[in-house]
Amino acid sequence: MANLPPLETYPTISVAIYYPLDQSNYLNPTTWMLYINDPATQTSLHRIVYQPGDKTYHPTIEARYGAHPTYMRRYKEIIPVGHIVNEKMALARNEIQGVKVRKNTGSQTWVMDVLKSLEKEGYAVFKRRD
Repeated sequence: MANLPPLETYPTISVAIYYPLDQSNYLNPTTWMLYINDPATQTSLHRIVYQPGDKTYHPTIEARYGAHPTYMRRYKEIIPVGHIVNEKMALARNEIQGVKVRKNTGSQTWVMDVLKSLEKEGYAVFKRRD
């Protein structure tokens, strides 16, 4: 059997969940972001950002490096979902930034699209629940 490094040395990917700004919006009860904790480089928090005053649907993806989910207001919980392949961290972060937000969807759909894309490209490994 190969000598694998300890699990805590692998970069992890988690879904960070926040309460929305408008808690009366029952159609969007939470906001989701992606959090990467990479012991070899730095943490990053990836989220959808809408430009103030933009009347069209052109969100961008923002990456905050060095951020931790609990430092942001409205923090609710964090759910670890998998690991990023060590040598593919830069590719994984580029992939996250490149996944477009589908029209008439929100952060939950975008996060799920990113996770599917990371797995398809071989950049991440996720535990499956039956």
